[in-house]
Order: sequence, then structure tokens, then C-alpha cells
Amino acid sequence: MQADLTMGNLASALTLQSEEAAQIAELRAGSEEAFAWLIARFHQPIYSLLARTIHDRADAADLTQEVFVKIFRGVGSFHGESSLRTWIYRIALHEASNQRRWWMRHKQQEIPIEQEVTERDSGSPVLLKEMLVDPGESPYEMAVHAENRARMELALGRCRSHSALR
Repeated sequence: MQADLTMGNLASALTLQSEEAAQIAELRAGSEEAFAWLIARFHQPIYSLLARTIHDRADAADLTQEVFVKIFRGVGSFHGESSLRTWIYRIALHEASNQRRWWMRHKQQEIPIEQEVTERDSGSPVLLKEMLVDPGESPYEMAVHAENRARMELALGRCRSHSALR
């Protein structure tokens, strides 16, 4: 009985390895179907791993996409020393580590928009967000005013031509 179980497990493992090898060959050949299979198979586990690692769902979603791009570009360098799953998880964890390192370096340079800063001219404190407001017209407002001006000039031109005819 035990020998039958062991042989069954071995046969199952060999079948999985040959299926994985076939998928890897398809991925290397650039098969869109194989890549769709890869995403369907590994998207949720990779996203879950990254969400637990970096603690931000939006960043985890972005990073998951980046991981799949790296997999697609780097599948030619996968030599099978480990399972495909191990290789993918290694890429994901490496990307998460890079993300954390980048965030730590750049987080220190951030200034909250609600922070008070000293205005150069008056020396009085002002909120940073108030200094960032552009007092001029927005591109939308400029376009609306130009359109209204053109309509008014056209209407005035019509009025002048009507009064000249009378």
C-alpha cells in the first residue's frame, strides 16, 4: 500500500514537471496563451505575497504587474534549477525589496503638503499647499474665454453687417 502511494506521488510529480517544462518552452517561444496561463496561475499568489510584504494594496498591484513584465522579459534566463514557482516568487520578493529600499530613500525627501513653511518675502508662516496654487487661469478657463470671445466677435460682426444693410 505504501509503495503504491509513493509511486503515485512520483508519477504525479513527474507529470507536473513535464507540464511545467512544456509551459516554459511555450513562454520562451513568446506564446500569449502560455503567458495568459502564467498570469491566471500566479497572479493572485504573487499579489497576496507582495501585499503582505509592502503593506499597500495599490503598490502591491503595480508591483505585481512589474513582476510579470520581468518574468516575460527574463523567461529565457530561467534554466530550471528550481521550480517555476520558486523562480517567480524569488523575482517578486526581489522586486518588493527594491521597492522598500527605494521608498526608504525617497520617503525622507517628502514634505507634507499641509506643512507650514516661511514665506520668503514676508517671513510669515504659510501652508505649502497655498503656495502651490496658481492664481492664473487654468488651460480650461483660457479655452472657454477664447471660445466665448470668438462667439462674441462673430455675433458683433453679424450685427454690424445687418445694420450696414439697412
